[in-house]
Amino acid sequence: MGHYRLVYILVIPMLLLSTGCTKDKKQTNNSSGISLDSTTFKSTIESTLNRDKLPFTKSGGINLGIYNLNGEIEKDFNFNIEANQSLKKFISLGNLIKTERVYKMFLLVDYKQNKFKVDDRELAKDFTFKVGAGEAVEIPIEIPPLPKGLHDITFVIAKFPDKKILDEEFRKQTDSSNLLFVRFSIVVGGDEHVNNQVKFNSYGEKKTEDILDGVFIAKENNYKRWLTQEVTNEKKLNFYTKVGNNSNTRKQYALVQFFDWKQMKFIDNKDVLFYDLEPNTVYTVKSQIPINKEKGVYDLTPILIHNPFQKVTAYNQQIDTAIRVGVNVED
Repeated sequence: MGHYRLVYILVIPMLLLSTGCTKDKKQTNNSSGISLDSTTFKSTIESTLNRDKLPFTKSGGINLGIYNLNGEIEKDFNFNIEANQSLKKFISLGNLIKTERVYKMFLLVDYKQNKFKVDDRELAKDFTFKVGAGEAVEIPIEIPPLPKGLHDITFVIAKFPDKKILDEEFRKQTDSSNLLFVRFSIVVGGDEHVNNQVKFNSYGEKKTEDILDGVFIAKENNYKRWLTQEVTNEKKLNFYTKVGNNSNTRKQYALVQFFDWKQMKFIDNKDVLFYDLEPNTVYTVKSQIPINKEKGVYDLTPILIHNPFQKVTAYNQQIDTAIRVGVNVED
């Protein structure tokens, strides 16, 4: 049987932000109707477009980096801050392609979606922005104060949030490359204790097989590629998510799923599921989400975060993503 190798996206650089910015009004992308946030910021650093060409920062013509308040690239991925202190950085995104593109960025703190600030604006759950062809943007972000302890931080950046289409070729072409990640850890107050009580392998059906390494999503309990799905509003959508390890070593994961770029619940109202898998092991989780949306196309996708609740380094920050399923909601 063939092996389904889920391509992961290694994200590298990180940065430190500055606050301040006028509260620019959102603009509308006329082609899709999506609301865009302004990229005119009060806090700025020198453009990162023609500097810091680090290895592993490119993914499909995209450069990602994290910079401190002085405009210097961060080469470490763990940051120490005092209690009651917010974390400020700049996230740089270079759109090194021949066309402009829309992106949506949102934040996970300890694998749960949280609000954050961009510049001096109000707390928000996401930031949707457009970058011109061959251009870069340096986004000043601020994470509000966190409890003492070790925290795992991931900024998820979705490509093409404005493309509300069911084109299967488009979805095949963006399989496993539709998301970008900026991941790092924060130690608050010098305390490296993990605040969450993690229980592994509590949900799903376990099988011994070497078919999957990473995460896979399907309409039925199989490995058939699932690209689009029609569903009636106020009905429920059922599907299966598989988490696998066919490497030679034991692996730990945190599984998170998004519908319309909002974190969805699993069984027992869980936001995230944790797995500790021996080699050649697959867990299958059946999920069900209530559909309460206006008529239109929405994206459904899971991500699999490796090595949860560890200090993040360049070597353990891997995140896998499955295909982005187009869910067509009808009245």
